[in-house]
Amino acid sequence: MDEIKFENLTKHHINVLRSDGGVESIPPSGTEARVFSTQDQKGNINGFDVLQTRWGTVVGLDAPKPGVIYITSSLVAMAVPDRTDVITPNTHPRAVVGRDEKGNPELVRSFQCFWRCD
Repeated sequence: MDEIKFENLTKHHINVLRSDGGVESIPPSGTEARVFSTQDQKGNINGFDVLQTRWGTVVGLDAPKPGVIYITSSLVAMAVPDRTDVITPNTHPRAVVGRDEKGNPELVRSFQCFWRCD
């Protein structure tokens, strides 16, 4: 089986624990994937506006390529739920091993996906 290439489309190094206990650091590729969004007011509850966010255009994410997995932000991944080649660092509280002084994850236990499974 051919090795999969990771392309980090975030602006941060991604440090991930490997299944064998080692740590791999995946540097940014130099391209950052971003998603545009719009919001529409959907109602008001007890004097608080309720807005619905709709994902729009994703930029900086290439078309799927054989053997390439793209690492993006969670927002980008949620905007492309049909893309099984898009993953994100798993920032669930139980998956973050360490945080820096600003609270940003320094090391995560795994990746996560938002693929549509239906």
